[in-house]
Amino acid sequence: MIVGLLCDILWADPDKETRGWGENDRGVSFVFGVDVVEKFLHRHDLDLICRAHQVVEDGYEFFAQRRLVTLFSAPNYCGEFDNAGGMMSVDETLMCSFQLYFSEEFFMNLDNSVRRDSFLLYLGVPKAARSCSSNP
Repeated sequence: MIVGLLCDILWADPDKETRGWGENDRGVSFVFGVDVVEKFLHRHDLDLICRAHQVVEDGYEFFAQRRLVTLFSAPNYCGEFDNAGGMMSVDETLMCSFQLYFSEEFFMNLDNSVRRDSFLLYLGVPKAARSCSSNP
């Protein structure tokens, strides 16, 4: 079993119900709350934590008032999760944008009448999600 800093960097997960640190349902590492994110960012003079290694349904997911973002780039992970994959780009002004990726199975499950018109819709990202700013 892997233990220590490397394990916790890879496996610790954010949890809305947790204050401080708690047990992780995955059976490895810990879960942490919004307060942990705020303390870490303040201590290290950072604005955003970008993490991965946890399946999220829409390819990316914000936590702690957009101060932490989880990215997961593998669509339909292991053929079980029916999730989108996500990629984040950061420009020279530190504006973040997200690109979403879907499995072929996702599009094949759409009705023919909506499949043709849905491709761009499903690749689109809501305007509110285009900034990593802590102000939603």
